[in-house]
Amino acid sequence: MNKSPLRVEVGCDWQGSGLCPLSMDAFQNCCPWPVPIQEIVVETPALAAERERNQESPESPAPPLSMLRIKSENGEQAFLLMMRPEDTVGDVRALLAQARAVDANTFEIFSTFPPTVYHEDSLTLQAAGLVPNAALLLRASRALPPAP
Repeated sequence: MNKSPLRVEVGCDWQGSGLCPLSMDAFQNCCPWPVPIQEIVVETPALAAERERNQESPESPAPPLSMLRIKSENGEQAFLLMMRPEDTVGDVRALLAQARAVDANTFEIFSTFPPTVYHEDSLTLQAAGLVPNAALLLRASRALPPAP
């Protein structure tokens, strides 16, 4: 079986083949690579306690923890939070607001599967199904409909 090199069809004619071999620069201009995601580790009480536990008694068992990876609205940052199962959605919201230097009411935390918006700040991470880990997203807060 004759295998020829892969060529990308872009409407130019290369040696009468109807195909055009693109340089890397031309390819990136046509189909740019995705922007790399900046991962930001958010300092949380659980992370500080885990660091202290590792220094004082590394052989002791680690307590149950939840690792959250939360992508920003534009997808350019991912916030990594180590939390306790009894921490709340409100705790996560407050830590994110502090790390991002924004008001906690300016964004919503949600998941795509199952599709859920985490509005209830008193809900624990355990009760929300976010233990042992979860991948979440942020979006700008949607205006609430006017009260009747």
